Amino acid sequence: MERFRRLLPPFLLLWLLLSLLPWALARSQKEEEGQTTQAAAPLAPGFLEARETAAELEGVTLYDRATGELVTLSWEEFLPLALACEMDPAAPQEALKAQAVALRSQYTASRGQGPQGADGVCSPQDMEGFASEEALSQRWGEQYQENLALLQDACWQVAGQLLTWEGAPAQAVSFPLSAGATRQGEEPYLSPVPCPGDVLADGYRSTLTLTQEEFLTAAGEAAAQGDFSGEESQWLTEIQRDQSGYVTTAELGGCPVTGEAIQAAFGLRSAAFSLSWDGSAFTFSVEGWGAGVGMSQAGASFLAQEGADYREILAYYYPGTELTGA
Repeated sequence: MERFRRLLPPFLLLWLLLSLLPWALARSQKEEEGQTTQAAAPLAPGFLEARETAAELEGVTLYDRATGELVTLSWEEFLPLALACEMDPAAPQEALKAQAVALRSQYTASRGQGPQGADGVCSPQDMEGFASEEALSQRWGEQYQENLALLQDACWQVAGQLLTWEGAPAQAVSFPLSAGATRQGEEPYLSPVPCPGDVLADGYRSTLTLTQEEFLTAAGEAAAQGDFSGEESQWLTEIQRDQSGYVTTAELGGCPVTGEAIQAAFGLRSAAFSLSWDGSAFTFSVEGWGAGVGMSQAGASFLAQEGADYREILAYYYPGTELTGA
C-alpha cells in the first residue's frame, strides 16, 4: 500500500478544493494467512464440501430474460459464473475475492425483489447476472479451464462471507471505473471515496463525436419536448454536478433532465461528462465507466496491487459495514 499512501494525500487535497469531504483510509488488521493455495475444483454443486452449510446450499434464484423462467443455482455454482461477468480473471485475487463477497451481499440483500420473486435477473448467454459455460468458452477459448479455476478459487476463499449493515445484508453494488471518486448512494455506507488509481486505468477517458443530426436523434430520447432552434452551443446548459464530478441535472433543449438520462440517451460510459461544439460536430468527453456508486472494480484492483487484502478493500468502499462469516 506504500505507493497508494503516497498518491492519496495530493489527490485528497484536490478533492478538498472541490468541496469534497475529508476521508481517511481505514485499514483493518490483517489476519495471518497460510501459504497453501486451495486447489480449484470442478464447477458442480458441493465443490466446497467442507463448507456445505444450510446457508451455502440455499443459493440464488434469478429470472431469465430470454426464457421467462426462474433459474436456481447454489452459491458455489453461481458466484464464479457471476464473477466472470464482472471482472477479468487476471485481476489480483484479493480484488476478485472482494467482488465475490460484494456479489453475494448484493443478491442476498435483494432476495425476492426481482420478477416472479427472484433475487435478480439474468441473461446467461449475454453474460448478464451470470455467464453460461458456452458464453465463457467462446470468450476464453483455450484459457477456459484456467480462468474458471481462478474464479472458483477466489470464491472458495470467501465462501459464506457477506457484508452487513446494522445486521442486514448490504447492497454492495459495484461498477467498472470511477471518474476519480465514487458517488453518494442511497445507503449510508455507499459514501464517496477518492479513487486515485482509477485515473491511471485503461478506459478512464472516452469520447463520443456526433453530427448535428445524430445529436438531435439521441437528444429526443431524453428530452422529447426540447427546443433546439437556438445556437448549438446552448443546447445543453445549466449543468449541475455532484461532489464527485458526475452530472446530476442539466437542461437539454431547455428541458430539465438528469445526468443518467443523458448518459443513457447518448450511450455514454458514465454521467461524468462535458460537451463541446466546434461548429460542425458535438463531442462528449467522458470520465469513468458505470454508475459510480459502491466499489470501483478498477480501484479494487489498484488497492490489491498496492498490498490491500479483500477485507481492506471492502472496508474502503463500504465504510461502516461488517464482514460476517469470515
